[in-house]
This record gives sequence, structure tokens and C-alpha cells, in this order.
Amino acid sequence: MLKYGISVPACPHCQTPIEEGARFCPACGQPAGVPSEDVTRTEVAAEPSSKTEHPTEAASTDERFVPGAVIGGRYRVATLLGQGGMGDVYRATDLRLGQTVALKFLPRALSSDTRTLERFRNEVRVARNVTHPNVCRVHDLGEVDGHAFLTMEFVDGEDLASLLRRIGRLPADKATELARQLCAGLAAAHEQGVLHRDLKPANLMVDGRGQLRIMDFGLAAVSGAVQQGDIRSGTLAYMAPEQIEGREVTARSDIYALGLVLYEMFTGRRPFVAQTVAELRDKQDSSRPESMTSQVADLDPAVERVILRCLEPDPANRAASVLAVAAALPGGDPLAAALAAGETPSPELVAAAGSQGALAPRWVALWLVVIVAGLGLMAKIGDVSNFLTVARPRWSPEVLAARSAELVRRLGFPDPADTYYSLQLDGDFIRQQRESGDPTGRLARSQERPGAVRFFYRESPEPLVNPSIRDSGEIRPFAPPLTRSGMVTVLTDLDGRLLWLEATPPQKDATPPDTATFDWQPLFAAAGLDPSRFHNMEPEWQPLAAPDVRLAWEGSFEGKPNVAIRVETGAWRGRATHFYVIGPWTRADRMAARERSEREELFGTINLALLAVIIASVLVFARHNTRHGRGDRRGAFVMGLYIFATFLLAEAFGAHHVAAIGETTVLGMSLAYASMFAVTTWVAYLALEPPVRRRWPSTLIAWSRLLAGRWQDPLVGHHVLVGLAAGVVLVLVADVPAIFPETRAMGGNGFNAFLGPRQTLSYLMATLSLGSVFNAMLNFFLLFLFRLVFRRDWLTAVVFVLVFSVLNSISAPNPWLQAGSLILANSIWVLVTLRYGLLAMTATHFVLSLSNHFHFTTALGAWYGGPAIIVNLAVVGLAIWAARVALGGRRLIEATALD
Repeated sequence: MLKYGISVPACPHCQTPIEEGARFCPACGQPAGVPSEDVTRTEVAAEPSSKTEHPTEAASTDERFVPGAVIGGRYRVATLLGQGGMGDVYRATDLRLGQTVALKFLPRALSSDTRTLERFRNEVRVARNVTHPNVCRVHDLGEVDGHAFLTMEFVDGEDLASLLRRIGRLPADKATELARQLCAGLAAAHEQGVLHRDLKPANLMVDGRGQLRIMDFGLAAVSGAVQQGDIRSGTLAYMAPEQIEGREVTARSDIYALGLVLYEMFTGRRPFVAQTVAELRDKQDSSRPESMTSQVADLDPAVERVILRCLEPDPANRAASVLAVAAALPGGDPLAAALAAGETPSPELVAAAGSQGALAPRWVALWLVVIVAGLGLMAKIGDVSNFLTVARPRWSPEVLAARSAELVRRLGFPDPADTYYSLQLDGDFIRQQRESGDPTGRLARSQERPGAVRFFYRESPEPLVNPSIRDSGEIRPFAPPLTRSGMVTVLTDLDGRLLWLEATPPQKDATPPDTATFDWQPLFAAAGLDPSRFHNMEPEWQPLAAPDVRLAWEGSFEGKPNVAIRVETGAWRGRATHFYVIGPWTRADRMAARERSEREELFGTINLALLAVIIASVLVFARHNTRHGRGDRRGAFVMGLYIFATFLLAEAFGAHHVAAIGETTVLGMSLAYASMFAVTTWVAYLALEPPVRRRWPSTLIAWSRLLAGRWQDPLVGHHVLVGLAAGVVLVLVADVPAIFPETRAMGGNGFNAFLGPRQTLSYLMATLSLGSVFNAMLNFFLLFLFRLVFRRDWLTAVVFVLVFSVLNSISAPNPWLQAGSLILANSIWVLVTLRYGLLAMTATHFVLSLSNHFHFTTALGAWYGGPAIIVNLAVVGLAIWAARVALGGRRLIEATALD
């Protein structure tokens, strides 16, 4: 066995030290003669180099080069460090750089062996990819006089195997220190996808400063690239069971070898000693190593637990990563060590950092109470603050659709091939209310005509497909355009009273005009208007299709004589083409848009330029992080795939599907938008996540564990539970103005979520996609940028809260009250983020997004109560799961508490 400064007899099969004259190895039972091909360490070849400057072969010794010889015109030999069956190692001086290096030569007998030379090359290729203070650096290949060699970092020290033979075992504190260094170096290799495959004390050097270095990457390979016939290559005594059986070799095989080495470091003995391969396999599978604490009195039980986990026969039961081993060692903080070294910690290191994170049962119970009680308060506030729940309409959308279809049939239109309906806010009416001094929406009730919520019904003689990218494929009153004869659009209030009708007459019709047959009385009846309250006027509003008769009246709603309204209607050959109920708030939205001022043009140009700069910066940083190995490619891929899948499901549930070729348009539009958001997420994550991981990794610990698939990790449940509770509190705080009638600002987003189970699921998936994860990521990175600028957490929180509270309260009915509630809400949001990080923020945004898309109400028995039940069950169900995980296996109510 060969290492710097030591040459001792070793088994050629497993490299176990053996006594002089022994015929068999005490570890593997193989003859102490010629090594067997499948279990020996192998080396790698070199590329041609120049000859030596003068004769170097020793005349009377076994040394290949004498001290003072210059090799390849560059390296002056100082001394022979070691000599053995695997080659010779010399200490030399690099004459060009003036540095001391080690030169490793292949044995003379193997210098021309093709397989050995290839493995020698592989050692250099692989080792140069791993750069870490605890990994011996390999510099280059060379060849001189037919002798292949490699140059490597000179480590003045002793290999661990020799050290353990001298002193028996390491003191517990020193063993723990070296164990952390070993884990750090091996983790660096695994992060580059490199498997060492020959981890053992003989391949670990301890230098004069007591620092450990991993040596000898001769058998190293890229994960997943090991050929079937090469699986058993390595040192038998330090092989994992699956490697001995020839099944596979993975990072967890290295973890098994790590456990064997750590056991030997702490106890001075191997956990399994066998005379044959069969005996070794039997001990690995059926027996546990002798208790370490029984051998070492002062050993921390945590050390034994983590080592025994590494030695699990089933790879799936071993530690998930080397970093998890390091994190489980007493007093270990690999994350702090990486940050102190100025390195960007890997996502695996971040996930392995931090505590278990389990919550005490009393805290779990408290957060559950906050969530459930908060949902109840949100429902009570929703009853008085939302247009739909305030109106409490008696007709469901299905009934309103049937009534609209019946009206269209009475007007003489044939049965359609496709229909669509939804609920909408009358933005013109709400805008007029606010401008006229009624910003709180007192006229929102449907019986107080006209009401802020309208029912929209559309039918067509062919499948309805809207190819407009601007509309995202959604069916609207005039999208797709009313270009097909027989298309009809109907708008009513929530009591089914007609507000608007637009129909497309036949493109070709030879029927002679007959204005006497047009009866406008049914239209007034459908609108719930009294004709006696109206007087004739000249028509002003032009329909899309030119009629052959147009009529107009002016009057008022019953009970509202001060609100002047206008009614315009028309017909083609006796069949209605349009009917408009026009209020003072109604805008002619087909008229040319107003010209923008120079200030608005400048503002728009600046925004466009900023957007271009942001996009370019994100692309540049993403490319930079990827090229330097900092980007979390796996995490970015998982995030992009998640956004793609959830958004596509939201589109699939919510889109208007047709049994026609137009369905390809619907599918293409959904795929296009899902791909756009997925790619945006992927690139943004590659660009923005690495600097957060480098400068603020504590906020990504639970997030990294979740991305790693650790769904049952207590810290994950802990942060999700706290985030849900914070989200409920934030909604309540932001809705404080809604408690007071004089400052109440009505809301009404997400009406389509009430149109049926499919639409409810669509909005729920949208919440899980863009509403929570995507928005949380963007806001989190924005907060991180503030933190980079202001450096201190408290200053970051103050500036962030003030800026966004003021910006979002300027247009509120009562800016001061709104600003106060927003300052409180944003303060909670920032504090939760600073304390718990991205995962908690995502859970918070989940609740916030639900409150935007759905209406919480106590009227659970109404037709609009079903979605409220589903949403409450979603939040409570997620909270129960998070609480169970956060308990870490404990019970919420212990038996002792009941006693």
C-alpha cells in the first residue's frame, strides 16, 4: 500500500494492511499474491511529454529516478515518497512555478497496459472536475521515457490507515472534525456527479495541519455512467452490498463506504471482519456492527446513529446525501462553513442545514385555531364586502342561462350549436359610482338597479372559439367577433332582466322590409322596464349589424327618477338585432381610444425600457450562473415543470372546449401560455436563486427540502402551517376597511369560479400555479433585492413596507385607513418572510390568492356556497397535513395531557 511517506505491505485485492509473510488477507480472504481483476484499484495513463534532461535511473536501488533528476524539463526530483504495487510517488519541485508537487508513476509492469493507462487518464479527468479544500488537486498528465505519470498537489502528511494503525483510534472531537471535512470533500465530488468508488482510510491523507484530503480518484466515475462489468471495481472490504453483488453503484454506495470509514475513525476497528466474500455479505445483510458506544465510552450517541444509518444494507434506507450525514454530526454546520469559505452552498447543502424544525404540539394547536377561526371571520367579512355575496342573487348561472336562451328563442332565433355564459363586473358602472361620490358600492345589490354584477350569455350556430391571444382564448361578449349569422350576445342583471342584446342577422336575405311586424314590447318586458316611463328620442347608438328599423327612448328605472337611462333597439325584417339599456356610466367602447399625453407616452416608454433591461439582466445572470455551475438546474427544472403542469391543468379545466377542429386552437393557446410561464420561471430561477442561496440561504432551507422531495420533513410542515396562518391573518388585516360601511371598497374577482366544479378546479389550480408559487417567487426576489441595497433586515422591512403600502393605498376610498391596514399587513408579510423564508411565503400567497379568486361567505347553502366550501376544505386540509408533518411523529394531544 502506497501513500506519501509510507510503504507497508498490503493486500493486492482490498488494500488491507497485512503482516509480512502472510499468505491470506484477514479481511477478504484472498491470496496475498496477484490481484484479482474485479476488485483491484487501477490507475490512468498519460499523454506524451518530453524526455528527461539527463540520466535518471538509479544504479543500485529500486528507485526509478535519483534525487536531482529533472523530468520532462520541468520537475526536479527531491525524494521517493513511497513505493508499492500500485506505483511510485516522488516529491519534486515544479521549476516553472517554484512549487512542490507530487509525481505519481505507474508501475513498470503496467506502463503499457491499455486498460490501466485509460484509468490513469480517467483519474485526471475526473479529479480535475472536483475543486475543494478537502480534495487533493490533480494537475496534469505526463510521460517520460515510456513512464506515464501525473502531477498532483503535494500533501505533507500521513494517510489515515497508517495513522489509525499507530494510535488505534482518533479522539472523538478530532474524529468529528475530520468526519466533517471528509463529508465536505465527498459532497463536492457528488455535486459534480462524481462517484469516488474507492473511499477508504488508505485514500485519505491528514496533512501537517490536521486537515483531511481525499486522494486517489483512479476508480472514480460519473454517476450513472458505470458499466455493468465495472461495478465491482474497488476495495472489497469497503464496498456496499449492492456493489459486491454487481447490481449498481451510486452515491449511496459511497455513503456506505463513508460509514465504514467513520466507524473505523471513531473506534479504531472495522465494523465487519470476514475471511471470505460470502461471509462479508452475510454480515452486511444479517448482523449489525458492534455498538460503538460500548467500545468508546465518551462517544456521542448521535455519531453512532448517523453511522449506522450509512451502513443500512438497503440503499434507500441510508442517509439521503453526504451533506445530510454532515448535518447530523454533533455541532455540525456545513452551511456556515461554506459561507465562511466564501462559497455558494449547493441546494443539497442548504436542504441539509438547519434543525429538524418540528413544532411543539401547543404551537401546532395555536396555528390551527388561528386558521380555522380566521376562515370564519373571512366569511363574515365577505358577506358585507363582496358584490356577489352582498347581492345574494336567487338565480344560479344555470337558471340565468336557461332564461336567456328562452328569451332568444322567443325572439325567433334558431337553436344554437354552442353556448357559453359567465358572470362579469360592470366596470363602467363601478367607475361612475366612485367618481360620483359613492365609492363604497351601496348600489351593488341586484334589486337596486342596475347592480354591479352582470350575467353574460353567448350562443352561436357553430362552435365558439376565440383565437385572440389578447383575450387568452376566453369567450367574451364580442370575442370572437359577431361575424356569423345567428350569433347572439345577451347581458342581464342577476335577476335575469335584460340589459344588452346584440344579434347578427342573415348575411343574405331577400325578404322585403316590414317594419310593422317589429314588436319591441317583449324586449321592454324582458328588461323589466315600464314603457310609460319613457319617451321617444332619436337613435344615437349604432349596432354592429345595420338594421332596417331603429328606435330609441329615454326614461328612468322605477324608483330612481334621478337616474336617466336610454333604451335603443332595432330589427331586421321584424327580428331584433339589438337592445341596449344605456346609463350615464355606459361608455362607447368601440370608439377610437383617446390620445395619450406626452407624459403618458414617456411613462410607457420608460416602463418598456425597464422591462427590456430586466429581461436582458435575467438572461445574462441565468447564463452566467449556469456556466459557473451555480445555477440549480434541477430546482429550476422542477419549478418550470410544476408551473407548466398546474397552469395547463387550470387552462384545461377552465377553457371552453368544443367538439370541433377549433379545439386545436384552445389546446395550442393553453400550451403556449403554459410554456411561456414555465420558461419564464425556469430562467428566473436560474438567474435569481443562486445569489439568494449564497447571501441568504437560511430562507431556502425548507424550500430546498421540499424540492428535494422531502414532503414529510417536519420543517416543511412547520413553515407551511405558519405561512397558512399568516395568510389568513393578512387577509383579515387587509379587509379591515371593509368592516366600516363608509370606507368599504367592494370586491368582485373570480366570479367564474362559481360556474361549476370544473371552473372551481380551474381557479384552484391557477392559485396553486401563478397565484401562489409564481407570485411568491417574484415578491421574494424583490424583497431580496431590497435587502441587497439596504443590507440590514430591519431597514429593509421598513422601506419595503412603506413603499408598497403607500403605492397600493393612493386610489383607495379612504387612503389613510387603507394605508394603515396595508402597513400592518405588509409588516406581517415581511416578518414572516424574514423569519421563515420562501416556503412560508408561498403558503401565505396561497391564501391571499384564494381570497382574490373566491368569495368566502357564510351562505354555504346558496348556489355560490359550494366553491366556498371547497376552498375552506382546501385550506383546512392543507393545514391538517402541515400540522401532522410539523409534529414530527408526535401526537397533537398527548395521553399525559388528558391525564
